Amino acid sequence: DKVVMTQGDTFTNTSGDNQWNTPLNWTSGSVPSSYTDVSITTGQTIEVGNATTAVANTIVVNSGGSLTIDQTSSLTVSDDFENNGTVTLNSGGSLIVNGSSTGNITYNRTLATDNWYLISSPVVGQDKDAFVTASGFATGSIGSNVGFADYNNTTEAWSYYQSGTTGSGAFTQGQGHSVQLATAGDVV
Repeated sequence: DKVVMTQGDTFTNTSGDNQWNTPLNWTSGSVPSSYTDVSITTGQTIEVGNATTAVANTIVVNSGGSLTIDQTSSLTVSDDFENNGTVTLNSGGSLIVNGSSTGNITYNRTLATDNWYLISSPVVGQDKDAFVTASGFATGSIGSNVGFADYNNTTEAWSYYQSGTTGSGAFTQGQGHSVQLATAGDVV
């Protein structure tokens, strides 16, 4: 067994820029390492932005605290991640938790056009029906097709989700889907 010494650090936003990568924003005066237990307190808004590669041992986002990972950045947590506040992961950004993760994460995926795109679920356990209901997918001119489809290798054809469908279950990790938005720029 190995012993890992960790230290605690709290985001204070002393500089006022809300950025993870600003040493002045932390009680320790330095940016967290993979051995740092991070706390984001009530009223604090922090962004892992500006092409930042952020790390921490554990993270707790307290009620009223906010963490955003922008589209050019990543956050890797060596152990556990606990969200009691607001956490947002923007399309293109990365959040990797090597321990357990609790709380909700909002994933913003903005697609530039109303073309077809290939996607996979950024989280395990996301319900397909809830995902389709909450997204701005196109609707078909024939029947009740929705702009969400799986490719069937046996029939070598796309299988379109039907409006009003229930009981589809959760996304399968690593499985791709095709989506088409009703309007360019809609968030999936």
